[in-house]
Amino acid sequence: MGRLCAWVLLIAAMAWTEYACGQAGSNWERVKAIDPGTSIRVRAESGRGIACAMEQANETELSCSVSRRVLFIPVTNKMVFRRDRVREVRLTRRLLSGVVGAGIGVGAGIGAGYGLENQATRAEDPGLLQFVFGLLGGLVGEAVGQGTDFLGGPVIYRVP
Repeated sequence: MGRLCAWVLLIAAMAWTEYACGQAGSNWERVKAIDPGTSIRVRAESGRGIACAMEQANETELSCSVSRRVLFIPVTNKMVFRRDRVREVRLTRRLLSGVVGAGIGVGAGIGAGYGLENQATRAEDPGLLQFVFGLLGGLVGEAVGQGTDFLGGPVIYRVP
């Protein structure tokens, strides 16, 4: 009986999520109301999302800027998307994704360090491998989390 309740709750949550995502809708006014400088992800016809900082939106297009570092020199590119080519606009949660990714990486790193340390026949520095692998795992997890933005933010606009 408990498993049945869990499945019913899971299906209900998925249905509600789909309903809520559908409510983001095709109201371009919501895109025009985004403050300049807000971090967004734009998915165009190509299908791949581009993370950028909102500059402005009008009735025909959306413009944003992508900032990257090339050999410690900041480079900013302005991107302009025609409204009819934009498939989805959502806010990003890169900071939260980075923090969660770092936590996952630390946990995995400590686990790997613990496993390797237990295989060692002689432990000169107990806990050293756990610390080193935890630190490296946290750094890698943070980079992956921020790069992928796996906890993507709410949908602002979606083509019906």
